[in-house]
Amino acid sequence: RKSVSDGGVGRPDALANDPALRGLHAQLERLADLNRCKKVLRRRPEVRTSTDIDHLQAQTEAVEFFAALGAAAHRDLCHVMRLRSEESNTFHTVTGTFVLVLSGKVLVRTSHPPPG
Repeated sequence: RKSVSDGGVGRPDALANDPALRGLHAQLERLADLNRCKKVLRRRPEVRTSTDIDHLQAQTEAVEFFAALGAAAHRDLCHVMRLRSEESNTFHTVTGTFVLVLSGKVLVRTSHPPPG
């Protein structure tokens, strides 16, 4: 039987003591969070639970845009956000839409000059 040195929450000593394993564990947790966000965002907004919205809000709170809005507006957006998955090298013309990239990369081209 493996001993647990993390206060009894179930992580073996190897995970607690090995930086590589901790890093892998953190990546797996992030992937699980991302998958949960995708699952919630696939649901119609009117059927999302308060727990779903709490999770989306927690996972996006570090995004500067949401932080600047304040908690109430951030939560409102979490109610109506939707998931749209795209294949690589897909191009879209987007007008009046806010896009949050959960994973991957995006190149934005605009005809507007940068602010400043």
